[in-house]
Amino acid sequence: MEFKPAQSLTEQIADHLEDEIIFGRLAPTERIQELKVAKNLGVSRGSVREALLILENRHLIEIVPRRGAIVRDVTRAQIEDLSDLTAELLGSLFSRVSRKCHNGSGTDVLKSFDAAITRMRASDALEGDEKVAEFVAGRVGLIEAAFRVETNSYLEAVIRAIMPAGQRLIYMATQHPSFNPAASLVFGQSIKHAMIENDVMRIENLVLRHYKAEKTLALDISIH
Repeated sequence: MEFKPAQSLTEQIADHLEDEIIFGRLAPTERIQELKVAKNLGVSRGSVREALLILENRHLIEIVPRRGAIVRDVTRAQIEDLSDLTAELLGSLFSRVSRKCHNGSGTDVLKSFDAAITRMRASDALEGDEKVAEFVAGRVGLIEAAFRVETNSYLEAVIRAIMPAGQRLIYMATQHPSFNPAASLVFGQSIKHAMIENDVMRIENLVLRHYKAEKTLALDISIH
């Protein structure tokens, strides 16, 4: 594994393990063995232990006394709670950005939205995990675009805290036979146009409907 010099070693390890969890290569309830991870990545066990603390804060693992780090399970109740909370928070985020766009201070966010939509569309030319990873990154790009305009640090902190777990649910939805990536493209474009028109009610309805649809897919594919 090659690490990016711009990040600390601990963050790079955490990001690597995060991807393993989000894309199902580390399964729910699986124990993460510090020594094995350290050996595979060529890093110290202490660095792995610090990375696991980061993952715990990202709601992807639980550190259990005498058992160590365990990948968090994904129960139906958790899917319901996380999807509903994400929809509420993103509805608020995009609505706040809409008001700034309407006042002329959020023009750049529209270009960033276009870039995220283009990234999702381009993912269709890829295969396997790379295709899904790029699609999920495009979805995250919609939120990152909003963060560039909205400066409520508390709202951003809460959303960022649950984003990795949210990406895990998006991945689950992509594994459903009925999943249609075009729905996310339509969602992104529709949110953008609603922002231009400063139609807050439409924004909130779009977010609620989209996340409800993905929640249904994730629930259907879950085993609990």
